[in-house]
Amino acid sequence: MFVHPQFITKLYAKKLSSYADISGKRLLDFGCGTGNNAGIFDPEQYLGVDIDSERISYARTLNPTHTFQVVGEQLDELEDSSFDRILISAVLHHIEDSKIAGYLAHFKRILKPDGQIIIYEPFLAQGSRFRNWYMNTFDEGDFIRTEKAYLAFFEGDFVTTVHFRANIAWLYNGLFFSVSKKEC
Repeated sequence: MFVHPQFITKLYAKKLSSYADISGKRLLDFGCGTGNNAGIFDPEQYLGVDIDSERISYARTLNPTHTFQVVGEQLDELEDSSFDRILISAVLHHIEDSKIAGYLAHFKRILKPDGQIIIYEPFLAQGSRFRNWYMNTFDEGDFIRTEKAYLAFFEGDFVTTVHFRANIAWLYNGLFFSVSKKEC
């Protein structure tokens, strides 16, 4: 199973903390996979979830002080307003549009009123023909989208902030953004 090198996790942690206050925050790592990012967060405040039981088992081995849980498409077992932050790191491009709406309903329910969803995804960018081709050819995700398509999922119920777009190793376009609930 793929586990990226620690220096990448450290770079990600530095970038993440410059855009989101994560210290002392209850965090859901949605689609945590092998737990690559768990070490960034306080084990007492962290819950990593994924649909793949093998990845969760491996994550528990790598991060024995953190909590991991296998979940299906329903997140019903998670309490309302129980998370300050939800981290979605390179997960949405593996999920078809029709399923994302269901997840968003759960996110809205489990996110605290002043909570934030922090998202990093590969995206198809205008003028990036080679990177777009590379991602579509070699990435395991079948649903790499444009920036506009990712942001459209959150229209209506959330306020969206794009923090940066990056060229990752000349092969990927990366989009880092966050969303928070609209005030009623």
